[in-house]
Amino acid sequence: MRINRVLFALALILFAITLYRYSSGAWYTVGYRTGLLSLDRLPEHMQDWLPATPLWQDAIYLGGYFGTLASIVLLVMRRSIVVWVYLIAGGLGRLDWALLPFSPAPMALFLGWTAFLQYAVLVGLMVALNRRGFFR
Repeated sequence: MRINRVLFALALILFAITLYRYSSGAWYTVGYRTGLLSLDRLPEHMQDWLPATPLWQDAIYLGGYFGTLASIVLLVMRRSIVVWVYLIAGGLGRLDWALLPFSPAPMALFLGWTAFLQYAVLVGLMVALNRRGFFR
């Protein structure tokens, strides 16, 4: 049981980091797309990139963000469906990253590779917790 708690705590920490990384971009994207933020209010690195990103790519990104939020809730509730929800949500986030080089102003690639590693570790942790009978 002690190992389950350590794995659970590690998964929560990694989810918190993932959500932190998603949050700023998600809120700037929603603010800009809804007209609540003007272009000059965006961070400098997003001023060229966000207007050039197609709306469908933003939908993929936001789907990953909200899916990650749902995954955190499901993890805390100890629901086994969290594995599948995060597989889809994380997959959407990685798909968005894979599409970035096709945007006119691509973001840093290093963050994308670390996100891939983090995604793999989180999925592994959740599969391990599921196999150890932690989830209901």
